[in-house]
Amino acid sequence: MKKTVIIHSNHSRLFTGFGRTARTLLRYLFKTGKYNLIEAANGLPFENDDTKRMPWICHGTTPTLEQQQQIASNPDPNIRESQSRMAGYGYYGIDAIVEKYKPHAVIEQEDVWAVSEFEKKSWFNKTTPILWTTLDSLNLLPSSVDLAPVYKHYYVWASFAEKAFNELGYSHIKTLHGCIDPTPFFNIGEENKKKLRQKFNIPQDVVVVGLVSRNQLRKGFPQLIFALKELREKNPNKDIRLLFNTSLKEGFDIPRLARESGLSPEHIYVTHYCRQC
Repeated sequence: MKKTVIIHSNHSRLFTGFGRTARTLLRYLFKTGKYNLIEAANGLPFENDDTKRMPWICHGTTPTLEQQQQIASNPDPNIRESQSRMAGYGYYGIDAIVEKYKPHAVIEQEDVWAVSEFEKKSWFNKTTPILWTTLDSLNLLPSSVDLAPVYKHYYVWASFAEKAFNELGYSHIKTLHGCIDPTPFFNIGEENKKKLRQKFNIPQDVVVVGLVSRNQLRKGFPQLIFALKELREKNPNKDIRLLFNTSLKEGFDIPRLARESGLSPEHIYVTHYCRQC
């Protein structure tokens, strides 16, 4: 008998780190044929065209209109803001999915602050809740430590986080790195690399250091930019530049950081998504 598993994360079609990881995990588990898979997709209504085109069962976790009205009508602005944030992480919408499919396990593939009150759900102890989260800094976030006794199945992406939990006495927390589909990655060959550099006007002798990341204020964009400045000064015979696959519309003002560091704008490349091609 197949076990029913809910994977709760950003919608697997979204271009986010969690969305990509959810997509990779869902595709892998779907191919095994061992599970009744349900995707609980943050960012979508319970049912629409996107949910229907997935090969597995998919429902969105956006709150119903009635739930949205209840949140908006709360007179306390702090509670209203908190509930709106929780709604974005599927706190209210996932209940209907769990009730409908009664899963054996619910995998929360999210940040720790997105699942901080899920243990209050009536279904929480009736299934096997699994937390799989990214922790990218030390000291550990207090909220991540608070969840340690809540989740018997608790996985982190980084081994340093596992070690830090172990030092606090939590031996059940293990490292499970983010999954990657290797098929899109392959060596295109030296000639094609040269052609790409020519196409985008990148000199052949430039050493490019890449970063794929959302431009958020908790990320180390300033440190990386100033490190590039220092690296170039220590290696005057090498032309080293950065390539950011990110957005300039949020987070840090990358052009301003470049100017403050003394770098030329040509030392930092930023990818552009062209809707025409």
